[in-house]
Amino acid sequence: MEQTTARGLPVPFHIVFCTADLNRKTGGEIITLDRAVLSRNIKSKVYGKSGNVQATKKPEHHRNRTRNLQQLQTSEIRKAHIDLILYLNQEEVV
Repeated sequence: MEQTTARGLPVPFHIVFCTADLNRKTGGEIITLDRAVLSRNIKSKVYGKSGNVQATKKPEHHRNRTRNLQQLQTSEIRKAHIDLILYLNQEEVV
């Protein structure tokens, strides 16, 4: 996931992971990203009760065991929990 080319560009990878949200008791959706890279320097937005953005915060990926993944075709950014990754480059993750 963190591989780069000689020029320092990220190497795209194929990933399949499952969603889960323990607070809302939802999830179980299987997400497949064909050409994804790790997305760096993205801050999470904190929304207030009125729906307005109050501030940004650091996502603390290491502590929360998450990674932001950006799909290259659509520039969509998804957050994945590393324990819920099923396949990486067509190899099963155990």
